[in-house]
Amino acid sequence: MSRIAALPRRDWRDGAEPLADLLSESLRTPVGTMRLRPVQAVAIAEACEHGGLFGHIRVGAGKTLISALIPKVLDAQRPLLLVPASLVPKTLRDFDLLRLHWQIPHTIRVSSYSRLGLAQHAEMLNAYRPDLIIADEGHKLKRVRESAVARRVARYMHENPNCRFVCLSGTLTKGSLRDYAHLLIWALRGNAPIPLETDVLNEWCEILDAWAEGANYDNLTAALGPVANQTDARKAYAQRLTQTPGVVISRESFRDVSLTIQRHRIPIPAAMDPYVSKLRDEWLAPDDWPLADAAFEVWRVARELGLGFCYICDPRPPSDWFDARRNWCRFVRQTLAASRHFDSEFQVAAACSDGRLDPTLWQEWKEIEPTFTPETTAIWYSTHAIDWALSWGRQRNGGVIWVEHTAFGRLLSDLSGWPFFEGEGLDSEGRYIEDMQGDATIIASVHANREGMNLQAWHAMLVVCPHNSNVQNEQMIGRLHRDGQAHPVHVDMMITIEENDKSIENAVREAEYTYESTELEQKLLIATWI
Repeated sequence: MSRIAALPRRDWRDGAEPLADLLSESLRTPVGTMRLRPVQAVAIAEACEHGGLFGHIRVGAGKTLISALIPKVLDAQRPLLLVPASLVPKTLRDFDLLRLHWQIPHTIRVSSYSRLGLAQHAEMLNAYRPDLIIADEGHKLKRVRESAVARRVARYMHENPNCRFVCLSGTLTKGSLRDYAHLLIWALRGNAPIPLETDVLNEWCEILDAWAEGANYDNLTAALGPVANQTDARKAYAQRLTQTPGVVISRESFRDVSLTIQRHRIPIPAAMDPYVSKLRDEWLAPDDWPLADAAFEVWRVARELGLGFCYICDPRPPSDWFDARRNWCRFVRQTLAASRHFDSEFQVAAACSDGRLDPTLWQEWKEIEPTFTPETTAIWYSTHAIDWALSWGRQRNGGVIWVEHTAFGRLLSDLSGWPFFEGEGLDSEGRYIEDMQGDATIIASVHANREGMNLQAWHAMLVVCPHNSNVQNEQMIGRLHRDGQAHPVHVDMMITIEENDKSIENAVREAEYTYESTELEQKLLIATWI
């Protein structure tokens, strides 16, 4: 703890404006006219000074240019920039445009997280041997245990301690220090303002995390100063994090124009009530498909039913496969109902695996599960949500309709004629979402467009099915409410089922945690709710 207590402190905003002038002059091309923003200049300078950077920089603040210029100031010979797959073409295109103004090296290799995660590219890092890894949308590397790409980067950083690491993201955490602790350590090594020992880090998480109830504050006090409760602890940690050299957090959200959020309740038709009741009471989809987990599967189907449809297995599985699944799901449901220790199918399966629970039904299910791969098709029961979205789009002079479900987006597009932008931000005619005009109504896939896209040409958006993640909401809203936006931004959220309200409540809780623990303002918190 003495190591953390001894780390220097500073406010990165001190002297940021003159630094932006100085670095702009140094890094511009002879014909360049652009100027670095203060946060961009500080990020570039601190990466150079400390050999790495942990940049929790708000959505829309200019992370692309930071990632383009850091290889220049670090004199990296083999820089690797990792971005989401949907952003590879956009990044290359942006670099070409920015090279008119900035000295961007042509040696930057741009690759996607998903490509690095493929089995055939398992040795890509060892083959290329980057001396600098820049993780744009760095939250893609947060799950080291579950993600192949995160494990490969972790292994490479461990085996190559001289490789510099830069993490850039506006949405680094959902609720735990574990979401980004390893990223902070990769970037700053022994100068990271968190424990390097796993057991001590776990103790910090038990105090600081979103769902933590607090514990022994001794280790925190030794590193951060006296704290008496969880609120004090999070405040002290946030100050320690933001004041650490090599950490750049853009605390203030974009506030040049107002942001309002309004909920609209569109109840599902009474004819669908039996489907909803069966789902909640028996954990069965409309076609009697058994569901094993209320927190994931039942929640997923409820959100689909709220929109008037459900993904149904087609063709139906063999009877022995279906019976094994139904028996296992029934066992999971009964176990969860009777237990205070389990709250997910995964935990029940783990208990069966290590002998704490009778493994018979689990073993039968695991043996037969690989013999059939379910395929799904969307079955529609009502168009109430589609009709409301159609009305919303027709009443406005342009707007973005965010959809999470492909079936909803495609039907809405077919009925309206509005383009639906899916993979890589392209519609069915190959048009790019950023090339559209703001007076058009468009439909945007959340999965394909919530990261990296600049959609400030629009200032109205409809979220068809609110998500329970603050990260997803921050990303979506930040596509419109961002630096350069000239008009007040209005967000409408469609509420069709009670799970939508619960999703928003959970997202707000995550936003409050993020703000308390990092001091980075969140859009769900700065918005005016109607």
